[in-house]
Amino acid sequence: MRRRVFVIMLGVMWLAGCASGPQYVAERTYPPRGTADGVQVFDRREPPEPYERLGRLTWDYQRSKFTPPRLVEILPQLEQKAWEAGGDPLVIRTLEEPQNPEGVLRVGADVVRFRR
Repeated sequence: MRRRVFVIMLGVMWLAGCASGPQYVAERTYPPRGTADGVQVFDRREPPEPYERLGRLTWDYQRSKFTPPRLVEILPQLEQKAWEAGGDPLVIRTLEEPQNPEGVLRVGADVVRFRR
């Protein structure tokens, strides 16, 4: 019986590790504007309007497939998280793309809100 409980607990812990998503650390919060589809993404460049930083999103994304993980696979979840935090654009600050299928895609981004 103990062995069965141990195996089940191990399986739950493994699934929890695979299901992890973006981690968000908030500095400020605002209600969302528009929809998550309206969140702009700036890849390592500054937005064209004045803004304030709301927080930081990070994600070490890994999956089991035959090709390395890519940013396009997780972008909808990042945009959703930025929108939920009240952000307008998402500014990708760091991006480490793996070269092999077992690698980890590391993303660091600022959630910002335009000063309108």
